[in-house]
Order: sequence, then structure tokens, then C-alpha cells
Amino acid sequence: MEAAEAVPEGPYLLLTDVHLEDGDGIDLAADLLTESPDAEVVFMSGDEAVPIDRIPEPHVRGVLLKPFLLEELKSLLDGEGGRSPGL
Repeated sequence: MEAAEAVPEGPYLLLTDVHLEDGDGIDLAADLLTESPDAEVVFMSGDEAVPIDRIPEPHVRGVLLKPFLLEELKSLLDGEGGRSPGL
């Protein structure tokens, strides 16, 4: 994917939607994690059922259900947030 090539040294954090126009955010995360195994992922989605079980648990920092507030993202990034209920 182009995003994986855009960050040759690897990202520390990937913030991605689950459903992308040209693919799947979970596949994107899996591809990037092969190159950057220490990276973490925050998923965003309008769907309540997000199949994050396809990504190894330690890499998923959280899931934000849209719409969400900027404060929710900040809280998650500061380590105060967690997975949305039911995910």
C-alpha cells in the first residue's frame, strides 16, 4: 500500500479508519506492522462491530466509534482511554 511506502522508517502510531476508499484499514495496519512491529494502532469506525481480532492484541491501542470528540482521541493517546465498550 502507498501509506506503507510513505513512511520508510516505520510509524510509531497509525490512526486509521476501518473502511477505506481503496481498501481495508485492518489490512493496512497488518501491512505496516510487518515493517514496524513496535507500532501501535488506533482504529476509527462508524460500525460498532470492528474485527480487530485480525491484529495482535498488543498493537491495538484502541477503537474510537465515530463520531468522537477530540478529547476522546487525546485521552486514548495519553493512555487514559481504552477500547470502546463491546469491542
